Amino acid sequence: FLIGEISSTATLAMIPVINEKKVALFAPATSSHKLANVSPFFARNWPSNDAEATAAAIYAFDTMKYKKPFT
Repeated sequence: FLIGEISSTATLAMIPVINEKKVALFAPATSSHKLANVSPFFARNWPSNDAEATAAAIYAFDTMKYKKPFT
């Protein structure tokens, strides 16, 4: 079991190694959408950038009642 990087780029570089060695990797703050379902040995506790953006947009639209994007 490894606790990995906070950098998505460094974490992506580790994926082939954990797959080959069959070692679990937990990355505490990686957010790249490229890491979604990338390996059965990989987990993270931070949502992807896509999930964060979607949640923020829903909140702004539904809760804050914004109807247009900021410019």
